[in-house]
Amino acid sequence: MEKNEMPNHTHHSQYGSLLIVIIVLLVLGCSNDDLSRPKAYSLIADSREFGRSTDTIPLSSQGFSVGSKQHMWAQDRQGIQLTVYGKEYFESVDSISVKLKESVTFSLLEITGIADAPMPQGAKQVHFQWKYENIPFIPKRYVIEGGTGTAMMRKYDDGWRLEEISLKQSDSEASLSAMEQEEGDVIVCRIEKEIQDAQKRKLEAEQKRINAIIQRFKNNGDGTVTDLRTGLTWIKQPVTDKKWSQLLAECKSKSAGGRVGWHMATRKELETLLVDNGISIIDAPDGRFFGEILKIGRGAFRVADSIDNNYCWSWVAGRGYKTGWQRNQKGFIDSRALCVTCQ
Repeated sequence: MEKNEMPNHTHHSQYGSLLIVIIVLLVLGCSNDDLSRPKAYSLIADSREFGRSTDTIPLSSQGFSVGSKQHMWAQDRQGIQLTVYGKEYFESVDSISVKLKESVTFSLLEITGIADAPMPQGAKQVHFQWKYENIPFIPKRYVIEGGTGTAMMRKYDDGWRLEEISLKQSDSEASLSAMEQEEGDVIVCRIEKEIQDAQKRKLEAEQKRINAIIQRFKNNGDGTVTDLRTGLTWIKQPVTDKKWSQLLAECKSKSAGGRVGWHMATRKELETLLVDNGISIIDAPDGRFFGEILKIGRGAFRVADSIDNNYCWSWVAGRGYKTGWQRNQKGFIDSRALCVTCQ
């Protein structure tokens, strides 16, 4: 009886051991050799190549190109330039790409398939879908599709590794058509209004500045103008085409408006008549201030300040000249001078 039982026990042990070996092989085989969808998802989602954000996109990107058709983001005016609305979302634009103020982000949506790769042997090709998380310049109510992608994965001793990955963007023209028709019209109207408002503000500021100039300078009606702030009066028509010494003498001989004390303006006196500290040349009607005279644009304005026996200071301005103080020869004839008086 005991002899018959021994073989049965041995058979059971053999069957049990064989079953354990099969289970272990299956478990090890699944964990080490087979690439599961969760594993593939993890490798792609955690990779540096995927899930990154970008703050630079090509001009051909659907969201930007569609917006540009409506002149929302940029206009081609002797080169691509951002519109007022575009500057809210973009830092800069060139002929190739555009830099955003806030990054575009995207993420992995799902794994759609795993297949054997043509090569190398043992590699797997993983197909997946991805989606945009954030596109700063697209209104949230519009759903912009992401796209599809493929990843090449290869088995090594320590497990599966991601070899390479590529993304393909879906054709988003259809999903953006609503924005073209609706948002485009709204934004175009907004841009036009912003441009009109900006032009209005510029005109108002210019008129305010001109009014301030007119209030500061009084046209005396006798060929002279008085700066009410400094009390300096000058003859509107400058003395021209004379040497420095001749300019000095002619200014002293003036008696315009019955005033006395006429002389060629010094550097300090001339600077007081140059609006904005002698830098800006601002338009104003009727030659009411020195900036209008500067528009004559010929030669240099000499001043009474002598540097030495041969040179004096001159204020140069006008077309073809570098505006500012320069050192000029006293004997140079093509020059002008402003005759002034404090009387």
